Amino acid sequence: MCKTRSLPLTCEALFDILLYMKWSDQSSNTDQAPHPKLVAIGDQLKAAREAKGLSQRALGTRTGLPQSHISQIENAAIDLRITSLVTITHALDLELTLISRRLVSVLEGMQRQSSQSQTKQIPAYQLDEEDDDA
Repeated sequence: MCKTRSLPLTCEALFDILLYMKWSDQSSNTDQAPHPKLVAIGDQLKAAREAKGLSQRALGTRTGLPQSHISQIENAAIDLRITSLVTITHALDLELTLISRRLVSVLEGMQRQSSQSQTKQIPAYQLDEEDDDA
């Protein structure tokens, strides 16, 4: 059973990315560093792909995007189109969600708690030391 996870993206982050994309289209300097939000999204997409055990080629097959394009997205080497982002997130069983920036810390805390509870197994019951000999 696949759980749908959310890739939080604040309205401000989306606006920053769109502004960056518009600005970079007008810019003739190709040596500029990628926008930090694009790098973060690329890193999250790569981590999600690897967690599913997919190669870039396999993800490309699922999405209809060339492997080279997925590589460029993960490495923030190209400007990411929203349609590509939606296509990739759905193929990875992620849900792209716009959230208020003030809720980001709440969601991050929930994700930390969820990942900690998955790795730490607590027994349903525990015998007292005196009961071990019985």
